[in-house]
Amino acid sequence: MKPFSIFNNAVRAKEIFTTLARYGFGDLLDLLKTPLDWIPAFSSERNVEELNIWERIRLIIEDLGPTFIKFGQILSSRPDLLPEQLINELRKLKQNVTPIPFEKISPILDEAFDHNLNNTFSEFNQTPIATASIGQVYKATLKSNGKTVAVKVQRPKVKKEIEADIEIISWIIKKLHQNLNVVKPYDLPGVIEEVKQGLLDELDFEIEAHHSTLFNTLNPYSEEIFAPKIEDEFSSSKVLVMEWVEGESPLEAKRTEEISKQLAATGARSILYQITKSGFFHADPHSGNILITKDNRICLLDWGLIGQLTSQMRYNLADLFVGLMKKDVQLVVNTAVRMSNNRHLINKESLEKSVLLLLQKTHSPGAPTYSIGRMGMELLYALNQNGINAIRDYVFLAKSILTIEEISRHLDPDFDIIPIGEPLLKELTWERWNPKTLAKQGFYTFTSLFRELKELPSDLQRVLRRFESEELNINLYHKGIDNFSKQLTYSINRLVLAVICASLVMGSSIIAATGVEPKVFGYPILSIVGFSIAIIIGFVISIDTLLHKNKEKAHKEKDR
Repeated sequence: MKPFSIFNNAVRAKEIFTTLARYGFGDLLDLLKTPLDWIPAFSSERNVEELNIWERIRLIIEDLGPTFIKFGQILSSRPDLLPEQLINELRKLKQNVTPIPFEKISPILDEAFDHNLNNTFSEFNQTPIATASIGQVYKATLKSNGKTVAVKVQRPKVKKEIEADIEIISWIIKKLHQNLNVVKPYDLPGVIEEVKQGLLDELDFEIEAHHSTLFNTLNPYSEEIFAPKIEDEFSSSKVLVMEWVEGESPLEAKRTEEISKQLAATGARSILYQITKSGFFHADPHSGNILITKDNRICLLDWGLIGQLTSQMRYNLADLFVGLMKKDVQLVVNTAVRMSNNRHLINKESLEKSVLLLLQKTHSPGAPTYSIGRMGMELLYALNQNGINAIRDYVFLAKSILTIEEISRHLDPDFDIIPIGEPLLKELTWERWNPKTLAKQGFYTFTSLFRELKELPSDLQRVLRRFESEELNINLYHKGIDNFSKQLTYSINRLVLAVICASLVMGSSIIAATGVEPKVFGYPILSIVGFSIAIIIGFVISIDTLLHKNKEKAHKEKDR
């Protein structure tokens, strides 16, 4: 963030810094060296001394409103990059967003429907039925076909507000990263940049519409679970029109024990299918994004945040699952390394110890029923502590499984995801190793190799022609060679001067011994001149050597 950007967003920056001070982070503001001198000194209405640092951070986020809450909720899915205590607090964040009056929403609707809202909807309830940090949802009826729809409208100026908050957050995080050694291992600037991009993507409702439609296309369990159908004709980047779905949150729905068990299994089977088969999955399936309909179907809402896995990423996932189930530390570690985007050397011995400790905790006799999602989260954290940064989609995957497990256990206390996942895992294994897949991979490998071999003669011919026409120059560069060249030249020059000095001394001594005329004070003038020049050269060499040593010493201290 540029220095003057704080002043560009001075009002919001003052509010943020004041909130930090109110919760006892005055020392942090001093550390940030904020250019603002209007942070008031006062005591908080809350007794912050009774709260730990993680609780205070959560309360700060809640006080600072929708953008910070959304930021915190997204960050809560990154236990691989943030301390566990902070993740636990961030998961408590709730969307308590005050609705915006319809008069302020109306201009966005006018822009989307060319000021013909009444020509599009026969009814439009101006009281929002849901509010969030990015948009508000209204109930309406389409005039063209009489369908009841949900209309999600982006809050006015939300993009500008989010960008301003992100700018200030990025500035604070950058300063913390520079000045606090304790947070440097977490690469917070990188985390913020990743979250920023995901949050800005959610501002485009056309992306969400595409994701929702794609899920319905790939979903094989449409009779049991679905996403709302999008009315593309009436949707845009700021307004999303979709079918109206009546339902209850899975945490509030009252169903018989049998139906509850069925719903738990349906939700888990769907998310596992999305992960293992299609590679396209809902990355935020919390209870607020799930509805249980009257006919006991599950509706997945809010497709703004999704995860995507390539075939190889899904195969890595299968290996990891097998390693965890068989307590094969070596397989888990090797697979985890393949799954990461790490480019640095890894201490495998330390990593193996961390994985072994995790497996011993989850597989030990008498241990409570463990969660696959929780195990995945703890594994990601262990990897990060050993220098391995997991690809974001793997983190979303673990978070999705954990969330679904928690909701399913609310519906069915005896829920176990492993029996549901095993058939899908076997299908994934067959997909990976069946003769058709192997033949296809072999064919692609052979054709790729054949193509490269086929092009090799022409490539060599082009290189030889350039050699022949003298158009090809080979430049060799060795880092540090310039300094070596200077040192070599300097040493040779001193050596030459030393040889000249020695020659003058020897020549002058011979002349002095022969007594050649003319003489001064009984010594030949030529010998006196020769000795004098030799003395001057020797003095210059000595002084230059001492100065050069001091200069080298200063450079070394500077480099340190």
